Order: sequence, then C-alpha cells, then structure tokens
Amino acid sequence: MRGKPLTDEEIAQIALDRFRPLKDGMRETSIEALKEKWGRPKNTITSALRRAFKGRLVEMTRTEKTTRTPTNLDRAPDLEIELKRRYPSLFGAIVVRTKETSSDRIHRDLGYAMACELGNIIPHNATIGLGSGRGPYYTVTALNQMPRLSRDGITLMSLTGAVYPETHDERLNVLLDADFHTGLLGVSFSKPLTQRMISYPIAPNGIEKTRRDTWLEEKEFHEHVPTVAIVGVGVLRGRHRFYEAVKKNNPGPALAPIFADLKKLVDLADKHSNDIYCPVADVCNRLYYIDPSRGMLPDSTKRNILTLISHINEQLLTINEEQLRMIGGLLLVAGTRDKAMAIRSLLEDSESPRVRLQVVCIDAPTAELILNLIG
Repeated sequence: MRGKPLTDEEIAQIALDRFRPLKDGMRETSIEALKEKWGRPKNTITSALRRAFKGRLVEMTRTEKTTRTPTNLDRAPDLEIELKRRYPSLFGAIVVRTKETSSDRIHRDLGYAMACELGNIIPHNATIGLGSGRGPYYTVTALNQMPRLSRDGITLMSLTGAVYPETHDERLNVLLDADFHTGLLGVSFSKPLTQRMISYPIAPNGIEKTRRDTWLEEKEFHEHVPTVAIVGVGVLRGRHRFYEAVKKNNPGPALAPIFADLKKLVDLADKHSNDIYCPVADVCNRLYYIDPSRGMLPDSTKRNILTLISHINEQLLTINEEQLRMIGGLLLVAGTRDKAMAIRSLLEDSESPRVRLQVVCIDAPTAELILNLIG
C-alpha cells in the first residue's frame, strides 16, 4: 500500500523490474513507469534501487558474451615510452595498434587492453569510480570475460547520472550509462563488494536537492573518494549523446532542463570544429573547453562557450571539478583522431592539480597525433 515501508522482497523486485529489459536488448524501465506500477513517489523508487545493490538484494551477472575478444592485439612501446617522457606525471600508457577502423571496434580493442592491465592496477580496499561511454563499457565487458579479480573491500561507484541513451551501434543493445557499468563491473570480482548507483537522470529538476540524495553530496563524497576511476572522453560532435539529442531535437526527460543551452552550445561547437578539433569535450558528462592548437577563437565566442559550459555543468548530476581533482588516478580509455586534442588537454592538465591521469589507453594513430600536435 502507498506509504507503507517497502520490504526487502519489494525492493529487490523494483530493481529487477528496472533492469530486466536489458536481458532482451531493450532500455531500462523508466523511473516514471516504476512509479506508476508501484504507486510510489520518485524518491522512494530511486532509494529502493540504491538499497537493492547496497544491501546485495540483487546483483547483475553476465549470461552471455557481450563483445568479441580481440585477437592479435599489438602494443606500441615506442609511443608508450614517448607519452610517459612527454608527460612525466603519467604512471602508465597503453597504446594499441588495432587493425580495426570503426570507432566502436577501436574502443572495443582499447577496452580489452585496459582490462588486461586492471589486475596490476586495482589494489585491495579500492574505491573504483565508473564513467559513462564506450571506453568504460568495453573495459568492463572485457573484464567480465577474464578470471575474476580477488580483492577485499572493493567499493564501486557510478560518477554520473544517466542519459538513458541507446547505444551508437544498435547491435550491441545495451546502455552506456555509469550505473549500468557499476552493476556490471561487480561481476568481475570474486569477493563481496559494495555498489553505489546514482539512479537519477543527468540533469534532474531540483539539482541541489537531488545531489544531496546521492553519494555525490560533498560530505558523502569525501568519505568515499575513488582510488581510481575508469573514464572515457567525449567531444560535442558526431555521436556524442548530447549532440545527437540536439540534432534529433529530442532531449527526453534526462536532458530537458538543459536543452535550450545545449542547443546554443552545439551550434557554437559546430561552427568552430574541424576534423581534429572541437572546442567542447567532457569527462563523465562534465563539459570542458579546449583551446585550438592553431589560431584563436574570437574572444566573444570563447566567452560564450565558457558561459554555456558553466551554466550547463551547474545543472548536471555528475562529479564536479573539485571532486574530479580528488580522485586518486583516472584510467582513461578513449581513442580516434577527433578526440586527440581533448585527450591531450587532459594530459597537459595532469601536469597541474586539475586532474590526475594515472593511465591512458589510446590507439596508435591518436597517440601519434597527440605527440605531433603543435599547441
């Protein structure tokens, strides 16, 4: 009945109702649909989802392979050495000479390469943050096909609210959001662990109140700062989910509160992008500005872009800049030429206190472009 506390069985069933469609290649059940089915307010539903995983009332398991294991995956040690020489604060570099040409398959190979190294990176009692996108997704799914990691005291945390997108490649039929990655990564450990989901859309109405209800709240975050975080990089063009939503004029409930500003930002990005440069990129959906390598954007354009980025970021339920700086080390999985300047910008930032890149995993053409860019 409405208002009566949920039992553990009901909490587990709500979580199953939420994620069961993924098994058939469909989207998660929406929070609105769960509200209607269960006759409970939104806060009760989202709280039940978090309690289901935190209390281990439900777990995600992989029932079949979701990605093909790459074969003949070659590394480029010369480029790895040069990246670490050029950026001394970088602990490790993984550069893959993939034979693939499509963006999705390149990211699949990068994810596999990162997954092969995670056993040497993740310590006991680690708190692992998960971002959204193809880099983290392919890393987690590749790790699921390897022997389980034996680690005590592991905590998994999603770093950003959900966009609830369909994937770039419809044949994958999975979501690319951080909550999904967090649940799926739990399968890769052999010992009990803690999982913390966001369970809210990326741009909810009432952002401050919503943020206080998640582990992203300032005091809560300080108690659970990630030891490492598996993240990707996006640029606001092509197949970026924000970009696609604008081009289809379809914000959905997740992006509606920021859609007007997002349209303006996409328009500016379009006008000042080329084959290797876009002025706007993101980590965990938190947008940042990239200075062009050659030439300068008009001051008025740069100010407009920075203003829009700031206004949008203020409304996003994702890790903020201060929290991003606090993470022990970012494990960055991203590739293709159009992201080269966005990745280089983070590498340069890692030389200052802004971010801490621990390991980058990129493809060889992108590594060569980063090293040869004049900036």
